[in-house]
Amino acid sequence: MKKVSGKFLALEIGIVLLLGFGLATALLFVNSNGATVLYFLIAALVFCVFIGLFWALLSRAVLGGVAQKTMTQADTQGIRNDGTFTTSNAILRIDIQGGRIAYVAYQNPFELQVVSAGEITDIQTWWNKAPMNATSYVAFQFNCRGKRVRIPTFTSSRTTYLMSSPQVQTGISKADTYCGLLAQARQIALSGGMQ
Repeated sequence: MKKVSGKFLALEIGIVLLLGFGLATALLFVNSNGATVLYFLIAALVFCVFIGLFWALLSRAVLGGVAQKTMTQADTQGIRNDGTFTTSNAILRIDIQGGRIAYVAYQNPFELQVVSAGEITDIQTWWNKAPMNATSYVAFQFNCRGKRVRIPTFTSSRTTYLMSSPQVQTGISKADTYCGLLAQARQIALSGGMQ
């Protein structure tokens, strides 16, 4: 499952550069008194940084909407929704009866990726271990075509939480639930498909 599309990433970078250099060019025309190439390059760099930061803040909402729209293609392909998990960077739909998984990554938002659940292995709940029996990250994960796919169910960027905390326990419960759904879909896929 492809998390990042090189073409889409190049498009994002290209748009930021195009806007940054476009604004610098406009500024150069408006204020052409003593403008130098160095002035132009500095202005372009500043505009690119600000546009890049603005896009970083806005992209999750925009790309999430695009990914949601792409995921609607799963309906037209007959992929049932027995469990859908939306995270900060992807959407995963599990079709238990069809033994399939549909996946759309926010950095590859125009591509609906569908795989047989029979292709996944090593389904498990995972968390990073921190000192004092704590964590800041809980996920369910599996391997698909030799690549690990990890879907977070709990994250904390500023602090760690005790494993017994309600936040971590909820994350573990969600991860266990989706591991169970994935295992069911895998079993159906390996036994020959829809039942």
